[in-house]
Amino acid sequence: AGAGGSGGGITSVGLSGPSIFVYSNNPLVANGLIGITPASQSGAPRSALALFWHAPRLRLVYIVNILLAAAWDLFMFSTPIQGSANHFSASTIGLILGSFSFATFVIRFAMPMLSRHFGHWQIILAALGVTACGFLLYPFLQQAGGVMLLAFVLGLALGASQPNLLSLLFESAPEGRMGEVLGIRLTIGNGAQALLPMLFGAVGAKLGWVPVFVLLSAFLAGGVVLVWKDGIHAAPHPS
Repeated sequence: AGAGGSGGGITSVGLSGPSIFVYSNNPLVANGLIGITPASQSGAPRSALALFWHAPRLRLVYIVNILLAAAWDLFMFSTPIQGSANHFSASTIGLILGSFSFATFVIRFAMPMLSRHFGHWQIILAALGVTACGFLLYPFLQQAGGVMLLAFVLGLALGASQPNLLSLLFESAPEGRMGEVLGIRLTIGNGAQALLPMLFGAVGAKLGWVPVFVLLSAFLAGGVVLVWKDGIHAAPHPS
């Protein structure tokens, strides 16, 4: 939680050593309870929580970021378990994870070309849709080749989402609040990495993996609706 407050302090007062120490170690600032906003921006939301709730476009970016981070974490967490249940060897599980990682690497090279033809929200919409459909299939695949192919497709989708989410953060951030905006994103990401694997493991152990993937797929489909309504239609298309 300190990342959001520290980012706000750095954005507002600069990068001097004493300032960083004071703001990053103040628990009220670190938890977003005290907003640090320059006087010239008194009309902007003052705290991290207010920044989240009163900036609709920014809030949408954070919601999508949470959904895609959850999808990424679920894939990475469940793949070794699913592979073991399907009697895959350790090397096969490694190849599946490697296919996913390789796809996230490959898609970054294609991103400049994609960005010339599609807007950020269009790419995010595609990433959410492909991931939602892929998660409906993933728990039912039992052949290593099929799992590896789907892992590659999921890697393309999730890998394409990250640079576009960062671009949308820069576009949606209030003037002078970029440090705080990135701090909130970092806080959300670290929280997801800490909590979601435990949640997925608990639900998976109780109900099995199919309900976990279906539930997250439903949330991703909801993200598609949100992006279509509040992202695509409200954003200018690239010329």
